[in-house]
Amino acid sequence: MNYIESHMPDPGFGHDTHMPDPIYEFAKPLLEKLAKKVAEEEKWHNSKYEIVNKAKNTTKGTFGEEFTAEMIKDVFSIAADIIDGGIGDFDILTGINYNKKIEHKLACEDTNGKFQFNSLKKDADYDYAFCLGVSPNNFWFMIVSKDEVKNLTTSMNPGTTVYKLTGSKKPIRAGTKTVKSMLPLTVENFKKEIAKIV
Repeated sequence: MNYIESHMPDPGFGHDTHMPDPIYEFAKPLLEKLAKKVAEEEKWHNSKYEIVNKAKNTTKGTFGEEFTAEMIKDVFSIAADIIDGGIGDFDILTGINYNKKIEHKLACEDTNGKFQFNSLKKDADYDYAFCLGVSPNNFWFMIVSKDEVKNLTTSMNPGTTVYKLTGSKKPIRAGTKTVKSMLPLTVENFKKEIAKIV
């Protein structure tokens, strides 16, 4: 006997609206999953950054690189150039001495309110990873040193040196390697954090 048949009411009792509906009970976990997905789609509807969420991954990445490079130029009045169209070991070359290599990652907020920054490489030539998180109405960020990337443990594919880092809008316990706290992207926070690396 399958799940639905095992939850059917006894036909001798007639139809009772208070009796469990086996079809609904069967569908309930899937309906809850669907409700989460619909809520996720609705949270982006008519939001400030809905267009970023809708864009294809390559387009999102280009937007993020351009946004961060322009912010560095504007806030610090120093060069910040996207190198080789953002294809290669790093994406942005900047710094007071024009010697800081930044790998740029962009992720949109997921259904759990977190950001998944994928494809961080342990063996690539860069100094820092700038992780830009996009929520429906806010930007978030964190700067991760190459040494921190080398300590990541969540591999994208077994046997590779490509890793994932999760960003959280909430504080994270110190020493956690796979999840890091992000800061709201304000001019003050950006200036304070970028000043540490340029």
